[in-house]
Order: sequence, then structure tokens, then C-alpha cells
Amino acid sequence: MKYRGIAKGGRSALEILGPLVSVVIRPHPVIREAMELDGDKPGAERTKLLVDTGAHRTIISSRVAKVLELDQVREETVVGISQKEETWPVFMMGVEIRVKLDEGDYMPVETSLYVPGCPPFAETEQHDGLLGRDVLSDWHFHYPGPLGGFLLEAGEGLKRRLLHNWRKTHPAPKSR
Repeated sequence: MKYRGIAKGGRSALEILGPLVSVVIRPHPVIREAMELDGDKPGAERTKLLVDTGAHRTIISSRVAKVLELDQVREETVVGISQKEETWPVFMMGVEIRVKLDEGDYMPVETSLYVPGCPPFAETEQHDGLLGRDVLSDWHFHYPGPLGGFLLEAGEGLKRRLLHNWRKTHPAPKSR
């Protein structure tokens, strides 16, 4: 169960941009269910998050929260790279990464969490947030930088949980 990231432009692009993961951000599954019961269609935003093994938490740009019309559930004091305390809104959401299974199929892996919304990133940035250790703790992160890419591989515990649920909903074809 792997997500393979390749920087367009190879090694130099990876050095400049960092490891970017394509994700789909949606309202939290509980919120999506309530929206659907009300007849509303929950939105989704495709974007990229920068893998940041130094970030305790995943964060998103408040731009994404605004696009998805997410309601703030609370505020949280955060300390970023500037080492200054700031108060940011917190949103409930799902962050989905599409991974490739050993058999060649793709499977969406969604992590549901409370995510702080930071001020929008500069237009020059190629991402809308950071993928922090709250998500990465279930993954192995391989960074063969000279090859211009990186790999996220599901840890054994996550892999077992996901494959168990996946096989319940996607039974193998019957052999003849």
C-alpha cells in the first residue's frame, strides 16, 4: 500500500518544493453524513500538502476551509516555525490519500481529524498545508532524494485495518 511522489523536474524540483502529496480534503465524515441527510452535497477540494515530519499536526490553509464552507469548531493556540504563539481556527475534516495496492488497484485512505486552519500561503507556494505527524505516524516515509521522488508506505497496523475493510466491500472475483 504505497503513495509514490515524483517531483516534476526531478531532484532539483524536490529540493525546491519538497515532498508534495496530492490529497482530497472534505468535511469530516460525520458532517458529510449530516449534510447528505439534509439533502446537501458535501464539497471536496483536490490540493497538495507538504510532508513535514517536523510538524506535530496537519494544517490547512484557511482558503481551503473557506472553499469547502467548513464551520470552525474551536480555536487553538499554535506555535509555528516563527516560534510565536498564534490563535487559529480548527475545523473537522477528512484528508484522503489515494494509495496503490500491491495488486495494482487504487484505494482511498482517509484520515479524519481536527485540523487548524492557518493564514493562506503565498501564491508562490505549491501547496495548501502541511501533512504532519498526526497523519504520518501510521506511514513509513522514504526519501530517496537523488531519484527526485519519495514514497509513503502504510505501516503494518494501518495496512491490516485498511485491507480488512477494503476486502469486505471489494470481494475478490470468484475463480472458475
